[in-house]
Amino acid sequence: MLGSALMDPLFHGKTVIAHEGKNDAETWPRLIAKHGATIFIGVPTIYRQILQKTAFTKADVPTLRHCMSAGEHLSDEVFGLWKDRFGLDIFEAVGMSEFSYYLSQSRFRPIRPGSAGFPQPGHDIRLLDPRRSRRCRPARRG
Repeated sequence: MLGSALMDPLFHGKTVIAHEGKNDAETWPRLIAKHGATIFIGVPTIYRQILQKTAFTKADVPTLRHCMSAGEHLSDEVFGLWKDRFGLDIFEAVGMSEFSYYLSQSRFRPIRPGSAGFPQPGHDIRLLDPRRSRRCRPARRG
């Protein structure tokens, strides 16, 4: 998340909160509230821990307006519970620390749980057969 969580905001003159220390479920909502953060990016495990181990709600993090997840699959359950409690969608993405996300969901298209979204502008995405380094054929539906 080096690109989207650190480099992209700094490039645009924004503030970034980088926490180094004890990781417990209450840490993240408290940091969001303390600093008035508007965007939260975390792995699904963090979202799940906040839901399971705290009673925080949107009222506790009123400045929060956008949530993003990467690093592992975001379950439908966590997506739904987060939306119910915080009133916010979690946008899922796939990418690399070195150059940010190349696939991601956005507010411009409906979220499909279990999907990492669509290629971002400037990226050409191809699924290759690892044995032949050729583009895979689309799966047949039927």
